[in-house]
Formats: sequence, structure tokens, C-alpha cells
Amino acid sequence: MRNSSLKESSLSEKVLFSFLALAALALPFDGYNVFGIGSLFRVIGLVISYLLLFSLLINSKIRATFITNLRSPIAITLLAFVAWSALTSLWAPNTSWALARVFTYLGLLGVTFAVSVLPLNKVMGLWYIMLFGVLVSLPLGFILPHPNPLLAESGRFSSGGKDPNDYANLVVIVFLISVFGILPYTRGVSRLLLALSGWLSLIVVPLSGSRTAVASVFVLTLLGWISRGVRGMLAGLLALTIFVAAISFLRETESVGKYYETFLERVQSLGDVGSENTWAGRIDIWRAAWYVFTLNPIGGVGIGNFAWVSPEYSATAALMASMREDGGGGVAHNTFLSVLVETGVIGFVLFLALQILLFLRLSRLYKRHALARGLLLGLLGYWFASLTLTWEYVKIPFFLYGSILAFERELLK
Repeated sequence: MRNSSLKESSLSEKVLFSFLALAALALPFDGYNVFGIGSLFRVIGLVISYLLLFSLLINSKIRATFITNLRSPIAITLLAFVAWSALTSLWAPNTSWALARVFTYLGLLGVTFAVSVLPLNKVMGLWYIMLFGVLVSLPLGFILPHPNPLLAESGRFSSGGKDPNDYANLVVIVFLISVFGILPYTRGVSRLLLALSGWLSLIVVPLSGSRTAVASVFVLTLLGWISRGVRGMLAGLLALTIFVAAISFLRETESVGKYYETFLERVQSLGDVGSENTWAGRIDIWRAAWYVFTLNPIGGVGIGNFAWVSPEYSATAALMASMREDGGGGVAHNTFLSVLVETGVIGFVLFLALQILLFLRLSRLYKRHALARGLLLGLLGYWFASLTLTWEYVKIPFFLYGSILAFERELLK
């Protein structure tokens, strides 16, 4: 009887891991609209949620693991944030947009808790697969045209149908977790291949022209090297030398050279940080977001609804709305400000508490566990991206949340 139970547990984990692996592989490509139903990740995420519910019903081991994870302050705060965000849809001016965001959160919660019930070695395997997906997407970015003609003509590289900033910051987070969190657990040829793959993926950063990704990878890679002592710094300097040499070689090619020139122009623009042009209209939208928050300080304007009301308060957002069929304007372009304006002080406090809990849990284990170091750097990479992107509802942080819950559970055993 016991062997039968173990086989069921193993089968449930394998099936769940298989679909999570597909989701991780599809993550760099989720900018494409597949057959008019949205990204491939959306379909896979729905299957994962159903598989998790089914596994909880039939598998006592997964059920016990899930209950253990639910007791974590991280899980409780995450659920409270999503629940409050869903509640704000009651007063959102555009209910359909609000409900769409609620269903997105519910799907991502399914992914989070599905990741969290896996054994830690399989969790690390998901990040391997995600890095492989990034590597596959890299050459495809040169071959397949971007679905947005404006981005295709911008002189900035991207892939998977994603915005260049989204794509580059996703790559940075995957790089940080893979190289600083998982690489120390590998040996031999696998270690070498993982290191080379990680550094190769970083070519995306200068090609994309994402200034946020440049700042993120510079600061956090340096922090990762320092945390590993003298050997880590020497290995990092060697990797950096090889990386710079590769970029210098590639910039001479026609396919890469045009992106390199755009990158230099965008980096040089950081010398004038007070200019509206440098921030591509974000300052105007940030002012509008703060003003809308002052009108709805407790509950916010409603989840997913700042883009609906922003044209009334921002000239930049109004211009965006004129080019969109649905009449929506600009999002907040800052995750923390977006949460504040859409879910009010209550939602903001819950979201901030979640980030603090994640940080505290990982920072206490930073020196003792390489995986904690990688996950913490990945979390900081998410924070960097959140300063200029509306990323509270994207997929990558929910993989992070699930990985941290799994890591926390393993330590409590």
C-alpha cells in the first residue's frame, strides 16, 4: 500500500513538473498571441492550476506540502494581497479590465503553489529550463519579425513578441538565479555549460537598449561576485572580460551593430536624468498616477484600471490612448506606484510586506546557501525592473515566490 502511495506521489510530481517545465520554457515567448487566445503560457497555466487541484485531492503528500506552505507568512501575505486586489474590482470603472487582471492573478497563484510543492531539485530544474528557453529565444529574435512594427523599427532587440525592457529584465533575473544560485550545485561539464549559457544570455541586455536592465545587471552581478569572496571576484572578472570581448566582436557584424548604436545613445541619455525625453514620458505618467491615488487613497482606482483613467490626467497617456482601439492609456510604469494607485494604501502595504518578508527570509540565509543568494539577487532584479515597469502581475515574480516557498519549506524540515 505504501509503495502504491509513493508511486502516485511520484507520478503526480512528474506530471506537475512536466507542465511547469513547459511554462518555464514558454516564458520568454509569452509576448506572442497564439490562435487569438493570448500567450501559450496562459493555456499551460490553466492546465497547471487544474493539475494542482487534482493532485491536492488524490495525493496526501502533495496536500501535506501544500498545507505547510500555506502556513508561511509569505504565502498568507501573497494571498491577502491578491484577495484585496480582487476586491477592488468592485469599484473599478472598467469592470472587465479588473476581472481580467483578477483571473490573471488566480492563474499565477496556481503556478506559484504548484512550484512550491515540488522538491527543491526540481525547482532548480525549472530555472535551468527557463535559461534554455532564453537561449532558444535569442537567435529567434533575429529571425522572426516582432509583432509590433513600432518596436521592430526602434533599433532595439527583443524576442518572443515581448517589449525590449520586459525581455531584457526577464533575462537578467534568470541569469542571476542560474549563475549565482544554481551554478554552485553543478559539477564538471554541466557547470561549464551553465556558466557559458548564463553569460551568453546577457548579450540581450546591450542589444535591447534597456537602461534599467543595464543598471540591474551591473549592480547585482557585482554584488554577487563580492558575496563569493576573492575566488568569485576573479572568476567574475574573467567572465566579464570574455563577455566584453564577445560584444566587441559582435558589434562589427551588421545584424548586431545597429542595436549597439541604439544602446550607446540610450546609455548616454542617462546623463540628463531630469529630462522628460530620457524617461520617455514616464514622469508625466508618474505625476498623473500620484494625483489619481490622492483621489482614491484607501482602495485605489481599482485593479487593472489606471490605464483606463490615465488619459484624463496625463497628456502622454492620452496620446497612447489615441493609438489604441480599446481607449486605454498608459500604465504606471512603476510597479510600486501601480499597486498604490490601483489598490490603495491597503494593497500597497500588503504588497510591500510581501516583498519585505521575501527579502528577510533570503537575506538571513544569504551566506550559508548559494540558492538563497541566487534567489535574493533575482528578487532584487525584480525590484530593479519594477522601478520602470508595471510588473506586479507578470509571470517571473510568481515563479520566484513559488521557489522561495519551496526553499523555505526544505529548510524547516
